[in-house]
Order: sequence, then C-alpha cells, then structure tokens
Amino acid sequence: MVVFTSPNVEWLRVVRKDDCTIYMPLWTCEELQEAASAVGLKGSSGVNCITDDIIEERFYSFGGVARECLLQEEALAEFKKRDLNKEIEQIRDVEEFSHLVDGVGNRSACHRVLHYVPGEDTRWVDTKLASPFVGENLALHLLKSVKNDKKSLHTSLEGIPEGASLCVRLFEAETHEQLARGCKFEPRLLRDTTAGRSDAQLPTRFSPSL
Repeated sequence: MVVFTSPNVEWLRVVRKDDCTIYMPLWTCEELQEAASAVGLKGSSGVNCITDDIIEERFYSFGGVARECLLQEEALAEFKKRDLNKEIEQIRDVEEFSHLVDGVGNRSACHRVLHYVPGEDTRWVDTKLASPFVGENLALHLLKSVKNDKKSLHTSLEGIPEGASLCVRLFEAETHEQLARGCKFEPRLLRDTTAGRSDAQLPTRFSPSL
C-alpha cells in the first residue's frame, strides 16, 4: 500500500482510545523509489517522469517526505527548495534553533527544517535535521549570525541536540568550498608499525583541478 498524505485528523480523534499523538514515519529513499514505480511515476524519459536519480537528489534536499520527493514538475520542486531556504533564513540565531529543537519556540516548529522521529522511549519523540541540504545551509546561515566566528558557533552548539550534526555539515561545506576554489594539500599516511614504514617516507603533493 502506498500512502502519501496523513490521515484526516478528525478520523483519528474518533477512533483513538487514549490521548496520544500519531506521527507518520519518514520514508527511506528506496521506499520512495519503489512508491514512484508502484503508482506509475517512474520512467527514464517522457513528460513528468521521475527517475531514481531525481528522487535521490530530492531526498538529499527534502529528506524522507513524499510530497516533495515525488513532485512531477521540476519547477515546483525548485520552488519548494526555495521555500526551504526561506524557512532556514527565518532562524535568527543558535538560541532560536535550540528552542525549535526542544519544541519550545515562540512560533510553529519548522516542519521543513526539522522532522519528528520516535525516541528510544516511544512515548516521546526526538527532532532531527530534515536532510543533508538543510544541515549544510543551516550551518552556514548560523555561521553568519555569529559574524563567521567558527569557534563561537561550535561553542554555542555544544549540548544542543543536532548541534554535532551541524558542526559536521559546516566542516563538509567549508571543505567543499575550498576544493571548489582550488587548493593544494598534502595527504600523509598514518605510521604503519607492522611494515616498518612511517608517514615521513611517503611524501605526496597534488593539486586537484576542479
């Protein structure tokens, strides 16, 4: 069975026996690809065809949300991506991000930026960044909020759920930016005690052409 929308809230209220909150699980990339095939959206060419590569690319941007990942119009998917960036830019600083993660923000939770996932104790839920795209762009946005003071940002993110993930995304984004501009770096092997060779014996330098 393929389901793309949440059940009607009123139906849930009628049938529920206990006061609880029901969360629709996020999709995996493989499930989205299978769903596209099941409902006839999948194809290698033609009008409004969705390929596995397109779904994978959208999953990187939106996470496991079928609504965006299975859009048939590419222009609409790009519009949704711009909306996602606008949502990220509305987060003023690390403190507001921390409140949103904790669910105590002064406005509605950023459903495009953060997703609810069941916690270890299934009575409660955790929040996680929606996608790698969100992590990278949010990290760069928060860096601007501290005037590009990386040390200050890392310190501010300590102890915040998803803070470590943001730090990783920031490092990846910075590395990609450096490589895109072109740079030289020297890789060195760790000391190999079993072979009797050290990193000093293996000097290598190269400059990637990007």
